[in-house]
Amino acid sequence: MTSTPFFSVIIPAYNAERFIEKTLDSVRQQTFQDFELIVVDDGSKDQTAATTEDFLKRYSMRGICIRQKNRKIAGARNTGIRSASSSWIALLDHDDQWNAQKLEKVVEKIREFPNAQFIVHEAEVIYAGNSKTSQKILLPRGLHNMHEHLLFRGNPICTSAVVFKKPDSECGKMFSEDEELFTVEDLDYWIHLAAKFRFSIIHEPLASIHWHEKNASADRILHSENYSIMICRHLKNYKKNKSIIIKIRTWMRIIQVMISTFLIKIKYCLKTI
Repeated sequence: MTSTPFFSVIIPAYNAERFIEKTLDSVRQQTFQDFELIVVDDGSKDQTAATTEDFLKRYSMRGICIRQKNRKIAGARNTGIRSASSSWIALLDHDDQWNAQKLEKVVEKIREFPNAQFIVHEAEVIYAGNSKTSQKILLPRGLHNMHEHLLFRGNPICTSAVVFKKPDSECGKMFSEDEELFTVEDLDYWIHLAAKFRFSIIHEPLASIHWHEKNASADRILHSENYSIMICRHLKNYKKNKSIIIKIRTWMRIIQVMISTFLIKIKYCLKTI
């Protein structure tokens, strides 16, 4: 097969041996099959790469496993994006799964809105592998400004629920590999895209997101500190050339975020006493 695939599915993987086959199988079972699969083994110490390569060979799937030294999740995603042949990038984390109709539903949305640049759908979060303990991540309906929603109300977007146009090879922004944005590099990227493009939303849970002790954002202090740094950078830039009312609203949000971070630190410090 030499034709350019419709999607490039990017899976960053680190010590994912116990998750990766189930994740890969959810891609294999897609009802829309015009895709390539790119798994980036980000310096794993287990058999992630070997398991992936065996799976691809066993099912004759169009795909590769790229091995690299550890660059953390943003660096792994960026490697996958740069290696993609398709103009459409579909992200999937190594411990999540897609509904079998996920790509088919996304294609329908792209055909409905041919100028779409960024498509996101809803998801179900499953805690510690227990399907009986789950919750839906729902996206706001009637939303006209995703950029402001992300800045002022938080992040309803799961990485495994995102499909977007591949960034321009010369000047397109990639996921930030800044250490200060570790665990929040995804939201940083969504905010950047939302400032430029209108998001197309599918109000249907088409992915299962698994929350367990290995999740990068499980370190709540690190995550909250980096979230505060990232969101304050965007807010300070956002208020430039805005009205005094928007500037006041922006400063109030900055103060809110900083207080929240401080309280999280106090909470976790008290737990260790």
